Order: sequence, then structure tokens, then C-alpha cells
Amino acid sequence: MVVIAIIGILAATALVNSGRNPDRDVRLEKDRLVTFFREVQNKALTTEKVSGTGGKICGFGVHKNSDSELRVYYVETSGASPLDVDCSGVTNTYPGDSYKLETFSFRNGVAIGSFDDLFFLSPHGEIYTNGNNNSTSFPVKITLSKDSATLTDIIQIDKSGRIY
Repeated sequence: MVVIAIIGILAATALVNSGRNPDRDVRLEKDRLVTFFREVQNKALTTEKVSGTGGKICGFGVHKNSDSELRVYYVETSGASPLDVDCSGVTNTYPGDSYKLETFSFRNGVAIGSFDDLFFLSPHGEIYTNGNNNSTSFPVKITLSKDSATLTDIIQIDKSGRIY
């Protein structure tokens, strides 16, 4: 009888832990997304090289492609002497798919809410949201949700570059 009771308790625990848990899925995706943003920010801070470019890389950004996918893009200088161009004057919004590097896909049915393009200007990592870096645009708040429930988790990015 004791062995059967122990097996029953273990089976019930396993069922509860393996069931759907939207809270856990959103928290896991939040952690993945924070790591992803930090990786993109590090690309800009280190002025990472991109193969096949003809100009100077001025920064890296994140663009919302859909509720379940984000794209990393880069902005490069152009013109007669592209390596001599100052990056402070470049357009820092999504330039199109030809400048796409990689994608971030959400797992387990988690979706991102409203999201403006986020851009990290090289080499100091100044942050722009939708092409602006004025103080009224910050902190950037990103909402993640799962299913039709109001289950949300918020990521914030402030003007200094802190992602939390």
C-alpha cells in the first residue's frame, strides 16, 4: 500500500510539472530575449565586422518582423569614401532584408507585443528607438505574452543601455 501511495504521489507531481505552464514559458523567453538584446548591443560596442560590406558598420539593430520573430540588421555607410563617413548622421532604422543578419524566433507560443525598432549605434552603443534617442522614448518597454490570457512580462531598456 505504501509503495502504491508513493508511486501515486510521484505520478501526480510529474503530471503537474509537465503540464502547460504559460508563466514559465514567458519567463524563459524573457530571459532568452534579454540575452539576445545584449548580444546585439555587444556587436555594436565591439563594432563587429560583417562580411561582404562595402562601408563602415555604424551599428546593429533589432526589427520586429512578426509577433513571433525579430530580425537583427546592420547599418553601414556609403558614398565615395564610405570608411571616412561619420556614423552620427546615418539613418538608424531598418534598411530592409538585404541588411538582415539573423533572426530570433519565440518558442512555445510566446509572442511579442508592440515593439519599435531598436538600434545600437557604434562604437559607444547609443540607443535609438524608431530612429529617435530623445528622453521621451525611454525606457523602452517590451511586453511578452502567451495565449489569449493577459499573461505578460515586461523587458525594459533605458537610455544608458541597461537591459532588465
